[in-house]
Amino acid sequence: MPKRTFVLVPGAWFGGWVWRDLAERLRMQGCIVTTPTLTGLGERCHTNSNSADLTLHIEDVVSHIQMEGLDNVDLLGWSYGGMVISGVHSRIPEKIRSLIFFDAFMPDNGMSLVDMIDIDKRELYDTARGADQKIPPISMKAFGVNDPTVLEFVEPRTCLQPWRTFFEPVSVSPDIGLVSQSYILCTKWGIVSPMTRFLPLALTRKANVIKVKGSHLAMLTEPDESLAAVLSTP
Repeated sequence: MPKRTFVLVPGAWFGGWVWRDLAERLRMQGCIVTTPTLTGLGERCHTNSNSADLTLHIEDVVSHIQMEGLDNVDLLGWSYGGMVISGVHSRIPEKIRSLIFFDAFMPDNGMSLVDMIDIDKRELYDTARGADQKIPPISMKAFGVNDPTVLEFVEPRTCLQPWRTFFEPVSVSPDIGLVSQSYILCTKWGIVSPMTRFLPLALTRKANVIKVKGSHLAMLTEPDESLAAVLSTP
């Protein structure tokens, strides 16, 4: 079987560093792996401005794939990264072999991230937009992360998220159903997982659904289980 090429896209507040453990394991299995960081986050935190939006983050990944000369890409997005990979596929479908939504938002065409969260949880985001301020990270414990070693690694590295990234609608290709898709659902959140709402759409798209007994940050808290899930995707 030829080597698989994975591009791992992080979620809101995180950089490519979140894939440290999973990327290492995938490479040990002979895979080609890249972990781009989106504008304003991770090691690019110094570029953070409120003008950054979803379109810019999509362009980050499109440019990364083009500049690295990657083809037949298994494009994996985690959390907010599901918005990004959906837009990337719309831009360069010829480069994408499969889409993998890793406990991620799975949008329909024209939806923004805030369209897919409960109204009572939107207040923080609406307040940030009204004040033209960036959005602070959610508590890691809400994501089901309690391991002090993981928290020590994660918390100093998270950045504020530009609010426009959550409010801009994404353009999803009408041909998205033609690409192989998988949905990896993490089941050990500190709260009831909001990601279960995407299972009906995943099934409509004939996505391969895989469950991981892990936190929302399973790539760090359950890296071996995450590896098995990712490698099981078609």
